[in-house]
Amino acid sequence: MNVKLSFEEIANYVAKHYVVRPELKCVDGKSLEVSYSPNRFIPPMSVCVRIEGVRKDVVCLSYECGMGMSLLIAGAVTHLGSKLPHGVEVNTDEKRVNIFLERIDEIQRVLEFVQLEGIHVCEDGVEILVGLK
Repeated sequence: MNVKLSFEEIANYVAKHYVVRPELKCVDGKSLEVSYSPNRFIPPMSVCVRIEGVRKDVVCLSYECGMGMSLLIAGAVTHLGSKLPHGVEVNTDEKRVNIFLERIDEIQRVLEFVQLEGIHVCEDGVEILVGLK
């Protein structure tokens, strides 16, 4: 089974819940560029997220960005601390994010019925491949 999320859907969701509207762009089948321009006088901030590995229980990501964005991410992770979901581990020194799916309550319920098989970045969105159990 394929679940496809368009970049437009993702941007609308983020804008609705977090009052910022990111721009999303496919770099290749495993990479996604996320950028945000606060206003026309400040240059856009961007980060390139790469899917390093996908297993049925964990998703491993890495990210590349400039020094300024790296400092913002490190500060945000430190500030959020325990507010991050239990299954999300962010290593700002190595610029890596590991998402342990079975440790996140909302995802754990879904995993009772399906298992993750893959994630791909397409030209207009992200495709999540799952199989029924």
